Amino acid sequence: MKITFGLLQVTLPHSYSRNGLIYYQRAVPKDLQDRYPYKLIKINLETDNIVSAEKRIRKLNEKFEAEWSAMRADPHSSPKALKVHAEALLREFGLSPAPAANDDLAVSQFYDRLDAKREAYAGDDELLYRENPAEEYLSPVEIKAAQLLAGRSKETLSDALSNERAFPAGSTGAIHARGHGKFS
Repeated sequence: MKITFGLLQVTLPHSYSRNGLIYYQRAVPKDLQDRYPYKLIKINLETDNIVSAEKRIRKLNEKFEAEWSAMRADPHSSPKALKVHAEALLREFGLSPAPAANDDLAVSQFYDRLDAKREAYAGDDELLYRENPAEEYLSPVEIKAAQLLAGRSKETLSDALSNERAFPAGSTGAIHARGHGKFS
């Protein structure tokens, strides 16, 4: 989507505007389309604010890129499999996704494992330790497990599909979602 402000033109990738609202739209990569029930992701960002939309689009892109990377690494993986693997990782530590009451020692051991990977990645570089994105040193499964443990993982598209709340009969093969980062 291109927006012009006088002489300044701003391009907001993977987006379009309809009825004054900005939508996220991105094609599922061709090499992964056989593992998805649709070819196009469309999410109503429920905003007309470019700055807000840009932040949401960036987060959605990061989320989908991590998901696709994990799926490419494992030919048997799917969006739902990422959550299943993350829950299995939590169980290895005797943990359950939030809002479950977990043993503080088990939680600490889980985060110690993640922090050890962060330290190994950053080495002696304090700035790198504080400011590097988790995607640089954690696997998508570890990131998803941390999100589940913290209660920050929202319902995913595959959850909706598995619960048969997906698209109506005669759908065009695109997913339309409402909500603030519903799939983030």
